[in-house]
Amino acid sequence: MFLFFRLLFTFALFITSPLGWAQGPSLLEISFAGGKLILLGGTDVPENNWLNQKVQDAIAASDSLWLELPPEDTDKGIAPFREDIYPSVNMHPVAIEEGYGNLRFGDYMDVTMGERSVVESQRLDLHGSWYQPMKPWVAYYYFAYNFWDKQKINLLSPETELLRQFRSTNRAIHSLFPDRATFFRFLGSMSDTTQTQYFQSLYNIFDWQRSGQYASRFTWINGAADAQFIDAHRQQTPLFYRYMYQQRNQTIAEKLFSVLEQGGNHFVYLELNRTLGPHSIQTILESLGASVLTR
Repeated sequence: MFLFFRLLFTFALFITSPLGWAQGPSLLEISFAGGKLILLGGTDVPENNWLNQKVQDAIAASDSLWLELPPEDTDKGIAPFREDIYPSVNMHPVAIEEGYGNLRFGDYMDVTMGERSVVESQRLDLHGSWYQPMKPWVAYYYFAYNFWDKQKINLLSPETELLRQFRSTNRAIHSLFPDRATFFRFLGSMSDTTQTQYFQSLYNIFDWQRSGQYASRFTWINGAADAQFIDAHRQQTPLFYRYMYQQRNQTIAEKLFSVLEQGGNHFVYLELNRTLGPHSIQTILESLGASVLTR
């Protein structure tokens, strides 16, 4: 269930060679006044090989953990599609409000995207009667979940290990979205064109994964994060990029800056793309007056 929800911000990838893992991921040390953040950008991984001594020491020295999304709210459900599609997954009530409208999925798509969607739905054994009533941001989940399920790759979210460690030591855990209702409203407020580009970005990921190109996302583990994918989003789906990264990163950075102003030491884990490109979290924090060092 947790892995399913991670499909919006982190996608599966696979690489066979572990060369360079010992070096560990880059950590961004961000300071202002009496506050310090240790920011790690990552993706789901086959094992916790990102957790080297440098990262472990940073975790141990932190008073609290910050994530973008809150831990599962199982009583309300986390999925943005109906129970008749996946009976084991509960639909969040706000997603029902935001994810279905008067237009059908196909009404949002141009000819090229519409034809591609027919092909993909056949490849993934999807029923048009299920996804056609969905807005593109909801159908995104439906297509993505089925695609990665067919990849048969078992992955671990770094969030799971971070939550375990902070919970076991009774340290505070915070999230940048206060709850999933706010998160679904954020997705639902995208314009029609932005939603369509959001869905197009998913097909780009399908293509990268099928060609083997997406495996380079895994290089963050050895401190060499690859920015080609966030660059592709910026160039090929600019409205989606502006909404999901440029504008959202500004909001996240401003929130984290307020955390810095309150003092203390905090560990922050975010999806890798948020730490890459010209509108990265650390770039915005630096523009606000924080100092940024790479460890």
